Amino acid sequence: MMTRSLTTLAAALLLGTGCPKNGTTPSLSDDDRAEFLSSQLEELRARVQAEPPGCPGWKDLSKKVCGLSSEVCGLSARKPERLDLQKRCTQSQEDCARFTDQAGRCP
Repeated sequence: MMTRSLTTLAAALLLGTGCPKNGTTPSLSDDDRAEFLSSQLEELRARVQAEPPGCPGWKDLSKKVCGLSSEVCGLSARKPERLDLQKRCTQSQEDCARFTDQAGRCP
């Protein structure tokens, strides 16, 4: 199951880079989409931890994080029985709040 998810995610990432016309990733299952969004959020958290951005960077990143959070929470809302998706939604909302707070400290 995990190998299949990783293979699907890797394929989606590769295929997604080949389709710049619409800017979206190929159709994924909800589980694969949740993994994809979570990995993007993790990458953004790691990026700012390694090298905190300046003000323009915080503003751009906060928009990205909050957009990803909105997608994660949309998945969670469609599947309210999935506690793992609810946790991901809560975590992503906390990320959005942190990034927005940092961006708000900029002039």
